[in-house]
Amino acid sequence: MVLATDWIKSAELQLINETIEDSYAKPIVDLLELCNLSPRKALDIIYEIISRNPSDDVIGYLGAGPLEDILTKNCEPFIDELIEKSKKDKRLLLCLRSVDLDDCDCTRAHQLHKLIK
Repeated sequence: MVLATDWIKSAELQLINETIEDSYAKPIVDLLELCNLSPRKALDIIYEIISRNPSDDVIGYLGAGPLEDILTKNCEPFIDELIEKSKKDKRLLLCLRSVDLDDCDCTRAHQLHKLIK
């Protein structure tokens, strides 16, 4: 997926420069928009990004950004899947640890919170 590759490059540049520049912001904005328009597709791209084994900083940025956006707005449909996948995927678990679940209104968010602590 092109968006996954471009997102990783943009996140790395943002983390290095400690700011987001217009020249590399598009993939970051595109994934955030996709989180609202098609959370399932966005989550699949998040899985793809994780599978490419980027740095821990990029994984944390992914969790605190797009994954948190999905979970705070649309947690319920994905909670079981994330719990099961994170039991087998340490990189996904690391990503989930960067999500602020305090804003998640999902009634089962506590299960995910318990898993990541």
